[in-house]
Amino acid sequence: MINLFRISVGEEFIIPAAWEGSLSTDTVTITIRRESDNLYYNFTTEAWQSAEVSGSMEYDFSINWIKAFTPLLEDSYSVVIENTTLSKTDSIRLIAQGTVTGDVDDTSSKLAIINMALRGLGASSIASITEESENARRILAVYSLHLRALLRLHPWSFNKKEVALSLLATSPVLKDYLYIFQLPSDFVRLNKTSVEPDYSHKIKGRKLYSNVNSISIEYGYYLDDPTQYDDAFKEMFAAKLAAELCFAITRDKDMVKIKWAEFQTKLNIARSLNGQEVTPDEENRSLWLNSRI
Repeated sequence: MINLFRISVGEEFIIPAAWEGSLSTDTVTITIRRESDNLYYNFTTEAWQSAEVSGSMEYDFSINWIKAFTPLLEDSYSVVIENTTLSKTDSIRLIAQGTVTGDVDDTSSKLAIINMALRGLGASSIASITEESENARRILAVYSLHLRALLRLHPWSFNKKEVALSLLATSPVLKDYLYIFQLPSDFVRLNKTSVEPDYSHKIKGRKLYSNVNSISIEYGYYLDDPTQYDDAFKEMFAAKLAAELCFAITRDKDMVKIKWAEFQTKLNIARSLNGQEVTPDEENRSLWLNSRI
C-alpha cells in the first residue's frame, strides 16, 4: 500500500522511511516526481527538471531514514525511496495543500494545531475555536484528552519541572509503602527522582507512596500552551487528532489506516528529535522509572 500524507505548501515536511535491519552504512536514495507535469526534484539545485534524478536520504537512529522536503506549489507528489543495500523500496504520495491565512498561519496557537489536523483530513478549517460548527465541536471535545495522553507518553524536554514533594502521612495505607506524598496538581508523568533506583514507589491517584521519607522528583506537567511546544510535537499532535477523528469526518476506513500510520511516523520523529536533547542515561532512567508506576 502507498502511504499518503497531506502536507502544507511552504512548510517543511520530513519524509520518513524505515526497514528492519537497516544500518547507517546502507545506500538509500529518494526520488520525488511532481504529478502535474512529471518533473523531478533535484535536491542539489532545489529545482525541478525533466530527467529523473535521485537524492540521498539521511540516517536517523530512531526511524532509520529521513529527508526534508518543502513543496512550493499545490500539487501531488510521488515519492520512491529505495534501499539498494537491502533491495527494499517504499512508495509515498504527498498531497500539498495551500496554507490558511490569518490566525491559522500562526503555528503556535491551539487554532493552528486544530486546523492542521482538519487540513490533513481534507476538511475545511475553522476560523475560531469557539466556532459553532460540527468539526469545531468534535475536535474540541477530544483536544485536551489527547494532549494529556501525549504529554504522558514521553519525557518531552519542553514540559519538565522539579519539586520536593510534601509528606502527607506515615501510615502504611499500602503494604510496603510507609510514606505518602502529594503529587503536584499539574502532574502528568514521573520522569526521575532524587533517590537511588533500588527504592520502591507506587503512584495511586494524585499521591506517591514510597519507602523513603524524603523525595524530590522531576516530572512532566500538563502544558496547554502551544507556544512552548517544539514543531515536531505540534505536527505529531495534529496527526493524532486527525487519526482519532478521521472516520467521523471522512467516513473513509482506508484513510483511517493511513492517518494512524502517519501519526505513528510523526510520533517516532518527535521522540527521536526530543531524544537528541537529553543524554542516553537520562532517557533510559526516565523510561525505567515510569515502567514501575
